[in-house]
Amino acid sequence: MATIDETINEAFKPIASAFNDLVFYSIPIGEAQLPLIVVWLIVGALYFTFYLRLINIRGFTHAIRIVLGKEDKTDTAPGEVSHFQAPDSSIHLTLPTILRVLILLLTATHK
Repeated sequence: MATIDETINEAFKPIASAFNDLVFYSIPIGEAQLPLIVVWLIVGALYFTFYLRLINIRGFTHAIRIVLGKEDKTDTAPGEVSHFQAPDSSIHLTLPTILRVLILLLTATHK
């Protein structure tokens, strides 16, 4: 008798296979293959670049100034986090959680 995992896997296999074939369909260009998803990503990037009036290019120097700390206020209140501490604390909180979930998933599937 098949387990519930195997039953669900067999039920969704045709759907997942069709979705995989659709998303990763490749267009032959000469001798190479160009995945359709790459074309959609490029089209999306170009659309939003122009729709947002080139903010990814115009704001690049501002982003570098923020990372370097040149946009920090000199009079900070006690307990305020800096430009570097905010993403640093976010990474320190999320990464262990993601690793714990991965470990749980890997150990649960190998029983």
